[in-house]
Amino acid sequence: MIKEIEMIKMRKDIKYLLEERNFSKETIAEALGIVPRTVRDFITIESDFHKNTFDKVYPRLQDFMKQIKEAEEYQPNE
Repeated sequence: MIKEIEMIKMRKDIKYLLEERNFSKETIAEALGIVPRTVRDFITIESDFHKNTFDKVYPRLQDFMKQIKEAEEYQPNE
């Protein structure tokens, strides 16, 4: 895995959550275990995550996006 390429995907995922799903930066930050300012800086000024932050955020974002996909595909009474 190339960290820089994964961060491009992560940026797109977070922008999707913000713009299309109307999540707040605070909610995303809480789910990822970081402060809202880190989310804001990652999106608006496109700062990169430090290695430790990336290692913590990457799996959490993958899990969060999986949960979103499952929720979108959810069919009641199945």
